[in-house]
This record gives sequence, C-alpha cells and structure tokens, in this order.
Amino acid sequence: MLQGVYEGNFSIGALETHGDFGIGTLDNLDEEMLALDGNYYQVKSDGITYPVSENMTTPFATVTYFETDEIHRFEKPMNLTELEQYLYLNLPPENFVYAV
Repeated sequence: MLQGVYEGNFSIGALETHGDFGIGTLDNLDEEMLALDGNYYQVKSDGITYPVSENMTTPFATVTYFETDEIHRFEKPMNLTELEQYLYLNLPPENFVYAV
C-alpha cells in the first residue's frame, strides 16, 4: 500500500473464508472495513456502518476466527473511566491487543 497500490485484489467473499473478525480497508482506501461475528461492514466517515457485498475488494485486511479466551460480566453500567480502570486492573499489560 505504501507504493500507491490501493486497488483491492482480494474479494470480501474470499476473505470470509479466512476469518469472522478483523479490520481492513476497501478498494482505493474507501473508508474502513470491519468484520464482526462473520458479518463484514464498511464504516464510513459519517459513523454509520454499511454491509459490504462479497464482490467488493480489499487491498489490506487482517482477519481471524475469533475465539473467546475470557468472559467478564458486569452487574451495572460503567462510564468510560470506570471501564478503563477495570480493564487496567484485570487484563495483562497495556501493550497487548484486546477485543472488548
């Protein structure tokens, strides 16, 4: 992508066979691509997610088959500060990547 090659060369349909969870971009860097629970979406600058078709393409994506390692349940709602504090106290070092 650094060489200016932004045309997608891998279809979303093909990508779906490699994972159900991940991130990437779409053809010509057309906003963000998100995979969640096996559904693929385009996240536009308006903040709205749109389903993508299997024939759309991506120049870059990272996907995996998501498997839950731990489940944490909460008794009451938390604000962002409380959630950050909980995560800081209950998860390993900050430089790890987590799906929350």
